[in-house]
Amino acid sequence: MVLERAVEDRIVESMYPAKITRGVADKAVRKWFSKGVKAPDLAEKAQITENYLLYLPFWRFIAQGKAVGCGYSEYHEASGNVLRNVFEELVDEEFVWTECACDTGKYGIHELWVEPGGEVPYVPGSVAAMDAGGSAVDASARGRDAVHEMIRAKMVKRIENITLDKTFLIPKVFELVYAPVWIVHYTYENGNFTAIVDGIRGEILGGTSPVNLTARTRFMILSFAA
Repeated sequence: MVLERAVEDRIVESMYPAKITRGVADKAVRKWFSKGVKAPDLAEKAQITENYLLYLPFWRFIAQGKAVGCGYSEYHEASGNVLRNVFEELVDEEFVWTECACDTGKYGIHELWVEPGGEVPYVPGSVAAMDAGGSAVDASARGRDAVHEMIRAKMVKRIENITLDKTFLIPKVFELVYAPVWIVHYTYENGNFTAIVDGIRGEILGGTSPVNLTARTRFMILSFAA
């Protein structure tokens, strides 16, 4: 479903300019062919059929998270005595939540991998991009809930037993951010596969590949034996 742009649903849209060329993406994928549990002759027999740049949309919610928590930790001495230390913790940090706004599940891309900074305004039609699906209002609500959980998780790490906690957040930015990827389609024997390359750093973000069944079976046997 294409993003609905009602008046109350409009948000800022930005994008990261691509820095990696098609040639660099091609080399990254060919190097990736030889890594991991893949068919041993993949690097020799794989044929790249398509390699094109595409921008993926991501929801991004940035907020200043604040929290106050009270609690305690206990230490049991050999004598049987229980020592209790009381703590009060404060959290005041910036938190960032992102979520892919289109369907890339089979490639394992669910969150934005790029830190804020270096974006430019997004102009619809200026680059090939996937449409964002769903409602910005709903995405913003998910972002708020997720940041509240991040804040509380940060505080819980510092206090063993919490007796009182309260979290707050001050929204800074909610936007739709487009990030560049190179979509590389290739064939191996009778199968069709895809690799996704980060258009900024040239790293492999995800994809599909033929599996080395011998190595996979050996790994499963070792896992069961452990």
